[in-house]
Amino acid sequence: MSDSFVIAARLPLAKKKVTAWLRTPWPESLALSAMFEGRAWDGREGPSWTPKGKAKPKTVRHFFASVADGVCEGHGGLVLAWDGRAKCVWLHQLSVGFDEARIAGAFIALSAAAPHLAAKKSVDAILTAEPSGRLDADGVLAVMQVDTGGIRFDADAAPIVKALAPVEERFVAALGEGLDVAMREPTVLHPQVRQLAKSATLTKTTWKVPELGSAEAFLDAVSCVRFVPDAEDPAPHHYTSHGVFEKSIARYAVQAPRFGRAIVDPLRELLAGPDFEPGVIAFWSLNRLSVSLADPSIYVDALRRFAEWEHGHQGTVRGEVTAEDVGARADHREALRGTELEGRSIVQALGKFRGRR
Repeated sequence: MSDSFVIAARLPLAKKKVTAWLRTPWPESLALSAMFEGRAWDGREGPSWTPKGKAKPKTVRHFFASVADGVCEGHGGLVLAWDGRAKCVWLHQLSVGFDEARIAGAFIALSAAAPHLAAKKSVDAILTAEPSGRLDADGVLAVMQVDTGGIRFDADAAPIVKALAPVEERFVAALGEGLDVAMREPTVLHPQVRQLAKSATLTKTTWKVPELGSAEAFLDAVSCVRFVPDAEDPAPHHYTSHGVFEKSIARYAVQAPRFGRAIVDPLRELLAGPDFEPGVIAFWSLNRLSVSLADPSIYVDALRRFAEWEHGHQGTVRGEVTAEDVGARADHREALRGTELEGRSIVQALGKFRGRR
């Protein structure tokens, strides 16, 4: 049996009902004694909220804020976010070890959604052992369904696990970025939960890219950007988190069009320089300038230069150029519209120029 456990759930709540659910006063109790019946842990008593006399949270969002704080201290993981396209809230809560209070607390919080559900809608949740890092129906220890009529634990696990694939993908992406950093985003942690978090990692906002007022200030800032993971007191434009640095790339680049063609050549110089951080930002800045100036040749030239420059960095920067979280695919397509490279992916376009060396 795994020593880590996941609670994953889908809550089909209308957006205006999400706030009501998060602000629900903490329920007095929830009978979980039968939650393992008929599954791998049949006969085992269900978890309780106060195995060690822990104080109850004030509301549902207070509970999840405490979970988020724990994640920032290295305890497990959390995704709790509204999905406008799917019109639901996703939950993925990882516990290392069978943390009875945290696991029971999540199910109690989910049960509190019942009054906010529309007719014929249900919260579908599972508790699963996580031996492989992926959700698996074979590892499901409990299933809980919540609707306006009550709570049941006997639903088939397989279709629920399949329906939970989107939240699993969100969690995997957040894990790759760094959970503490990812939870700053509303697509990973609901803002009303983050508002109550106490961890400095979630409350500090010093990582935001400032608005730069002149071409000189912009170029100076880009040339100073560095990823410095061990810095205790980082200088301006230095990032101790690689995830934050990646998110910042587009926030620098989107400012480039304000300064026009005058910064094209200086950016090209940065793209040929020895430091990968300014080079990546220069590449995407040239992309944005290419679109704003209606001059695709600027981006085509940037691709050619990048293909040569990346070779010297032995692929260090590939991820920053092909990563979806910096808007790479859409920006790339937009800048190549009407050129001989239109329709080619970033990797394909770079390959064309590598073949010329």
